[in-house]
Amino acid sequence: MVKSLTDKNTGSLIEKLRIFTLIKGVIIAYLITIPFFMLFALILSYTNFPETYISTLVLLTTILSILLASISVSRSISIKGWLVGSMIGFLYILILYILNGIIYKNFTISRSLITTAFICVATGALGGITGINVKGSKKVVKKRGRLR
Repeated sequence: MVKSLTDKNTGSLIEKLRIFTLIKGVIIAYLITIPFFMLFALILSYTNFPETYISTLVLLTTILSILLASISVSRSISIKGWLVGSMIGFLYILILYILNGIIYKNFTISRSLITTAFICVATGALGGITGINVKGSKKVVKKRGRLR
């Protein structure tokens, strides 16, 4: 009976840590995104940068921030980096969608949104896989015929 009680407590602790990990990943992604967006705003304000490239820059910034955040978070976990990374990508685009809907009072789902959501989830999964594998890689040194 005591064992089952500790198993339940351990399970809830693990779930709390996973939620904290996801929140940490989304925060990291937005901390990367916001300075880039501010830089883009300055460039657009003070130069003759063509506005046709804005959507491309926004998508590249989103991909980069989700990739780096999911790699960073996945390095601290031991299993299912692809799942954690894809959840970071999904939560990132969900928060962006909700904020966009509140600001512009438009909650429509378009083909562009679905494509961007797919890219975010796939990028997060790729970052999660990369983070798990980067963490586990060790340098192999050959010395006197033995591997260390």
